[in-house]
Amino acid sequence: LYSKSGRSGQPAAQLAIPAGQPGVVFDEDLEKARQWQRAVDDALPTPELFPQRLGRYELRKKLGEGSFAEVYLAFDSELGREVALKLPRRNRFTSANQLTQFLGEARTAAILEHPGIVRVYDIGWISPEICFISMEHCPGGSLNDRLKSAELTIDQAVELVESLAEAIHFAHLHGFVHRDLKPANVMVGAFGEVQVMDWGLAKEYGAHESESGTSQQEQLD
Repeated sequence: LYSKSGRSGQPAAQLAIPAGQPGVVFDEDLEKARQWQRAVDDALPTPELFPQRLGRYELRKKLGEGSFAEVYLAFDSELGREVALKLPRRNRFTSANQLTQFLGEARTAAILEHPGIVRVYDIGWISPEICFISMEHCPGGSLNDRLKSAELTIDQAVELVESLAEAIHFAHLHGFVHRDLKPANVMVGAFGEVQVMDWGLAKEYGAHESESGTSQQEQLD
């Protein structure tokens, strides 16, 4: 996407254009996106500075990152426990719609209380533009990293798939489909248990029937 000045950039690429309208991005829209982005970036913690405080949390190290968010190991000084804090990445958030999607992930995970799903503890606000998600810390890292370091036996693989299937089935029964299930979005707990995380692309179905009259179970099948 290009502005009228002919310059391209990441903020322009992230602006939503309604279907059926020409793909023109105006300078005032770009400036609005840049202002939102600057407000978010100014509120975020200083990169690679540890430890540093974010309210009641002490950020200790960076655990990983995705397309739009970073995850940090943090210590909750009020409850005396380690947690994983998920924050937006710099130069990624440019609109309130992205904030809504970020919050939606936390709310979905909070609804789905299951041993095979990473628990969400809390949502905290840094500024009116940005929030963070406090989640259960899984010290074993991601399944993706585990598979790179060691091969699973057949028995281990069967047990792992069974555990994941139970967690995903639980989500389906509550009307949610993950839509991005992969080893990088599966975490390993302290005792080797696997837990699904990153519900940002999850799709929620109606409790009984869709607009077409198809039942929820039929849709999931």
